[in-house]
Amino acid sequence: MAPYPQAADIALFAEVHDALLDQVAELLQQPGPELAAGLIGLIDDLESDFGVEDDLMKALGCDSHARHAAQHAALLASLRALPLGDAAACRAALAALPGWFAHHLDTSDTLLALALREAAQPN
Repeated sequence: MAPYPQAADIALFAEVHDALLDQVAELLQQPGPELAAGLIGLIDDLESDFGVEDDLMKALGCDSHARHAAQHAALLASLRALPLGDAAACRAALAALPGWFAHHLDTSDTLLALALREAAQPN
């Protein structure tokens, strides 16, 4: 097994992130009330995606599970703490998500992708 992830290893994670970031880009174009409602929907979608990753990390017994789950929890907590009536604060938080996802993909999701590849290898 190669010690570094290949593009195929992280493709699924990148695809999911891209879909979520498309959702973010659409939200940034919405006026205040629609922005607030869309942000609530985004948080629900993130929670669902993160739950799938959490279940996968548990099943694989990933060493990085606690740190990875903590990153998810911190992001969700920061988004839930946003004042939904403050469109500028919501937009600023949404605008920061592409950077968060890029870093998360390069670090935590990469470790999960490597664990998945290892688990798929015949013994």
